Amino acid sequence: MNSRELLTLASRFERIEPEFAKEFGGRRKPLKLSILASLSAQHLCSSLKLFLYAEGLAPSIHLGGYDAIASGTLQQNAEIWRAGPDATLLLPSTDDIKTWPRMFASAQEVDEWARRQSEIYLTIWDVVAKRLPGCRVYHALFVQPLERPLGNLERLYPFSRSNCLRALNDRLVAQRPKHVHLIDLDTLAGLAGRRQWFDETGYFLTKQPISLRELPFVSAYLARLIACGRGNIKKCLVLDLDNTLWGGVVGDDGVDGIRIDPSDPIGEAYVHFQSYLLALRERGVLLAVCSKNDEAIARSPFQAKPEMPLKLSDFAAFQANWDDKVTNLRRIADGLNIGVESLVFFDDNPAERTIVDEYEPSVLTINVPADPALYVRALDLSFAFEWEQLTEEDIARSETYAKDRERQQLESQFSDYDAYLRSLQMKAWIEPVGSEGLARIAQLFGKTNQFNTRTQRYSESIVAQLGSASDSWVIQVKFADRFSNYGIVAGAVLKLRGNALFIDNWIMSCRVFERGLEYATFEAMICFARNSGAERIVGEFIPTEKNVYVKELFERLGFDPLVADDDFRPEPEGTLYSLALSGHSAAEYYIDTTMTLGGAERTMKLNASQHSEKKVRLS
Repeated sequence: MNSRELLTLASRFERIEPEFAKEFGGRRKPLKLSILASLSAQHLCSSLKLFLYAEGLAPSIHLGGYDAIASGTLQQNAEIWRAGPDATLLLPSTDDIKTWPRMFASAQEVDEWARRQSEIYLTIWDVVAKRLPGCRVYHALFVQPLERPLGNLERLYPFSRSNCLRALNDRLVAQRPKHVHLIDLDTLAGLAGRRQWFDETGYFLTKQPISLRELPFVSAYLARLIACGRGNIKKCLVLDLDNTLWGGVVGDDGVDGIRIDPSDPIGEAYVHFQSYLLALRERGVLLAVCSKNDEAIARSPFQAKPEMPLKLSDFAAFQANWDDKVTNLRRIADGLNIGVESLVFFDDNPAERTIVDEYEPSVLTINVPADPALYVRALDLSFAFEWEQLTEEDIARSETYAKDRERQQLESQFSDYDAYLRSLQMKAWIEPVGSEGLARIAQLFGKTNQFNTRTQRYSESIVAQLGSASDSWVIQVKFADRFSNYGIVAGAVLKLRGNALFIDNWIMSCRVFERGLEYATFEAMICFARNSGAERIVGEFIPTEKNVYVKELFERLGFDPLVADDDFRPEPEGTLYSLALSGHSAAEYYIDTTMTLGGAERTMKLNASQHSEKKVRLS
């Protein structure tokens, strides 16, 4: 779609948006977004709205006026405070910079200049954090201009405009607080080509900062980043095999006839693609196979060609059969315990892509080009795996799923599930979140959907505030078994309210379902409640399309329904539950648990036959 078609579609959509939102908005996550820009952003706003809808969001956008970044945030009665956005997009321009370092300024002078220039943005970030707790700020870094007054000398002298902008961007990166997410528009401009990115005529006529022809590209990128912050995260790349991971059809051509040889130009393109996929796996993206093939034939190239970058062990799931691919995609999601909306589908066959688009539209289907040399470009520029952060748990994810196969083999040896759980030698460490766990806990709250009692999303800065408050706690749960160290896999926000400890939200990764970890975590909540002087624990379940798994969680833990009282009123769709501490009895589970409350430890070794060694030291 070109920019003219996009803007025409955006104009038509504006006329039907109220009806569309009324009929389909309930199926999408609501989003209140403020856009504050130095230059004109009307066209970007219209285009971005379409892409946000495509990402499964229901956006309500407040667009500030011209040159609105400072005036739209630093004035006491600015419109943004009435709009109350969930996210704010800041789009500064080099037009904002009124003074530049002198000719032949030293590197130290340029650094000092960058520090002064960055102060206004640090102030804005701080004001937004104080006035709008929980609001994510998406701040675009400065784009290098097309013109280079010093020519090739721009890179050599620290006082050049290009080096000054690099210094300013670096300063913003170094000073970024947790609630701010920086957008590397300069790299995006480089990908598009600066001659295409800038439109001088459009700038002088309407003060458009970006060429209209690049609106689809920019809007898709921004929408993906914002959707990621709302929990729409892609976790797994599902791949066809024939003419996708190698050239040819292994069932017809045989292992020796497929093209995966780096000495062959076409074969080298597939090697390059596999190497890129391996890099995705190393950063935490799960890889899976979905192929119409006999399984033994589908596996044979990996066994016969060990020189291929990808190995069978690199795949978290492998579906090779003659069933339709929609069915197999759902099997892959079920087997990995993730939602189908977390899948990205890459298949060279346009007919297969069309079927998936029609019957499972929540899967992101990549438009695969005919030339395998362009596979990496197509996947990379889809922005499918844009995440807000990268944690150690992300890096270890693929290995953990690989170990799951060993667990499944172990489980098959037991007829008694309790005996299987005991054999796993599970351990948990439950403690208040520390600075090293902030990013991971915020990530879990942002992307966890199945085990999520109230689907409250918290930024890192909000997690830090809640963890340091006197009437609230944020707990993190680390988990390991004989096969893997999972790192932080669960967490909860607890708030003291009257005589009760309220579970503001409780999340747990799907990777550790059916292990009994929720019971160990709940025992920690009981300890926090008693230590805080509470007499009861109150929880709430707010249903979504994805959290059916925890619909009966509180009943299983012994809670009774709570209609309402002086301290608690349920959300419109929520159901409250209450449990008196005096009536609590610990459940059975097989996890050696070390619990820390404010620096002290309580060690519990609980199993089905006895609850022993309950020693409590509280500070």
